Amino acid sequence: MPAAKHFDPLLGIDIHLIQPPGGVPPVPIPHPHIGMVFDPMDYVPILGATVLVGGVPRAQAGTSGIALPPHIPMGGVFIKPPANESEVFMGSSTVSVDGDAFSHLALPALSCQDIGMPPIPRLKKKKSVNSLVLPTTMVLSIPVPVVVGGPPTVSLMALGMRAGMALMGALVSKLKKMRAARKSQNGVHCNGGHPVDVITGANFDEFVDARSAPPGLFCWRRRYTTAHADRQGVLGWGFRHEYQHTLHLLRQAWRYEDARGRVIDFEPLKEGERETKRHGVVLRRLDRDRYELSEGRGPRLVLQAADGENIARLRFVRSAEAELELRHEGERLSKVTERTLRGCCLYRFVHDLAGRLTEVLRVRSSGTRRVARYEYDRHGHLVVSEDAEGGRHEYQYDEAHRWTRMRTPTGYSFWWRYDAQGRCAETSGEDGLWWARFEYAPEKQESRVTERRGGISIFQYDKNLTLRKRIDPYGGILVREADAEGRVLREVDPGGRVTQMVYDAHGALVGRVDPYQRMLPPPEEMPRPRPPDMFVHPRTPLGHMMGRGMDELPRAALGASRTLLSRLPAALAEWITLLVRLRPEDLREEPQPVRTHDSQGRLVREVDAAGR
Repeated sequence: MPAAKHFDPLLGIDIHLIQPPGGVPPVPIPHPHIGMVFDPMDYVPILGATVLVGGVPRAQAGTSGIALPPHIPMGGVFIKPPANESEVFMGSSTVSVDGDAFSHLALPALSCQDIGMPPIPRLKKKKSVNSLVLPTTMVLSIPVPVVVGGPPTVSLMALGMRAGMALMGALVSKLKKMRAARKSQNGVHCNGGHPVDVITGANFDEFVDARSAPPGLFCWRRRYTTAHADRQGVLGWGFRHEYQHTLHLLRQAWRYEDARGRVIDFEPLKEGERETKRHGVVLRRLDRDRYELSEGRGPRLVLQAADGENIARLRFVRSAEAELELRHEGERLSKVTERTLRGCCLYRFVHDLAGRLTEVLRVRSSGTRRVARYEYDRHGHLVVSEDAEGGRHEYQYDEAHRWTRMRTPTGYSFWWRYDAQGRCAETSGEDGLWWARFEYAPEKQESRVTERRGGISIFQYDKNLTLRKRIDPYGGILVREADAEGRVLREVDPGGRVTQMVYDAHGALVGRVDPYQRMLPPPEEMPRPRPPDMFVHPRTPLGHMMGRGMDELPRAALGASRTLLSRLPAALAEWITLLVRLRPEDLREEPQPVRTHDSQGRLVREVDAAGR
């Protein structure tokens, strides 16, 4: 049958009570119901329809309709004014759209009546029809090249016993997706065992299999979480890779999902608008099908949508010193070209017949080298991974695609157990190290973690899933202050010391000021202090007095000679020599240290300017 959609005609009969002239009782009179399918809720951003049929929103069981023209009384006046509303009653039992049964031609609709049944509760309606209803109207779909089959059924959400639970489940699901943008601010405070998010119960980990040497940008990182265990990607169940960024250009919202699986919904940019921001992420429109995303001090991401698609995928990663250009074949990443001042490097991605990634190859003029390899079982689980140094991880899963055991390259193993809700209940290393047991009380917004020696830590969080208080086994309390959006403003440790969070003008977390007024990176970034053996003493008197930064400021222009000093008074020339470093005409470039990095981007050898 042709699919139903907005603006399709509705035709039927309504029964309304009419008061005829004179002293006669009210009489039920049939009235023609002529209208069309139209539901304003389908045009609300985020909550509305995401599927279009012929360019207009689809009609599903529960979609509203209106009477055009309104009812005209026949033989008298209405006892009760008619609602002039209707609602699609049924849809296909085998075809679902936006989470409910897809309606089609010749299915009944509930229209307003004075004699009938109460309206059915629906998931996405602000209010029900303001009258009794009966299925005496029919949907007359205008034929389009979309057909829907299967026997008819009422809305699954319309069942009275499930309507309330379905509504709550949908609202909680949407809130969790919106709060995911702030979840990362819990940082290491909410990690237990190896490692488990003590608020959500999700087991997670990340792996860097290959990395280019600085200033290169290429970093092949994989992330796993049981929160995404029901998703199958190019790396199997539950995994996402570093360049898995997508921007879904929907009519109601532009939904961005990053490599961690964090979801941010932006309001679609209107004609003439070039920029919008949310949760510290700035989205800019570059042209018709290219968009740029930036967050804090991270690299700029350029996403591009293919012709005829409403999904933009990562195309470029750019920093001040390097650029990555990405190529996709459909949804799969096929090539990454890295460009730096030192030259270019190509990375190729090899997939099997099922579309799963099996190898990552680094292609240079000197040859091709495999920097990562992956194996899968018959269920599509990633069971073996090898990094650029030959480190081998092995994984085991349960029937819900959740990790049950992982063996590291050193031969050490970790295991996990889960409760009936899929939350991690217990984890440990093979010898009992890292053992932890988790107890969850979402109704109290609290979790309890028991560690190996019996110490119990209590974690309390707010409705945004942001940690607000942690009580350690010794009674020490860490308190975190947050705003209404879940953005952490400051932390007060058990000793009363305050750590202040620092945000940029767009709301992105860029650092922390610790109790000693030192600027630290965000919690999810590791500090990178300068090695103490690389300290260089000042080379000028001014540098000794005012710091090494004054060694280079100011300096004479190239080609200056000492004859310039002869033109100055002797007393003044003595002071000028402290501020100006004069260069001889045959100045040569100072030798620079030479650094060598391994395939993981780690420094393994350095030759200083003196050749040591």
